[in-house]
Amino acid sequence: MTFNSLPAGLLDNRIEFFGILNQPDISYALTGGQVYRVKDLPAEIKISIWGDINMHPQKLEQLIILGYTTPEAILEKYCCCCFGLYDGEADYTDGTFIHAEYVHCNKRDTCPANGVLCNPLTVGKGHALTHRQASVLRLAGRCMLNKEIAGHLKISEETVKIHIKNIQQKAGLMNKKDLVLLAHQKQLI
Repeated sequence: MTFNSLPAGLLDNRIEFFGILNQPDISYALTGGQVYRVKDLPAEIKISIWGDINMHPQKLEQLIILGYTTPEAILEKYCCCCFGLYDGEADYTDGTFIHAEYVHCNKRDTCPANGVLCNPLTVGKGHALTHRQASVLRLAGRCMLNKEIAGHLKISEETVKIHIKNIQQKAGLMNKKDLVLLAHQKQLI
């Protein structure tokens, strides 16, 4: 295993932010081989996070609307919603955020900040999937039949077929079996 294949933050000062599903309001950061709560990061890193938040005023507004009003709560929820997928890739390096990522959240269907605070799942050449399409992709990635997906999501089989067709079109895929690979690549399974 080479140094570059190790998770970001394990042996270097890059940062990988992540959250835990049963702790939706808490974010962690792996950096320098240590795990920190975001609220406990060094001041210079928290200042950089605030700089990124200030570049996205609509996200800050949504956090406040959702009731996150203290600086610590805003920092933690922002990192959780925008960078909270543990994928081993750096979210922050040398004072710069590298990329925001899709974070699967159980509240996406009901959260008023859906699509504003959180990032959409993108496929192909940057085409965004709807939350429902992402859910269909996740279940198709588990090799579920259309009938099973429909039952799980409480939608018709015809609607599942339409979602699969739209996902394939956005991702440039030719068949349903490619959805399994795509779901794996996007860390949905």
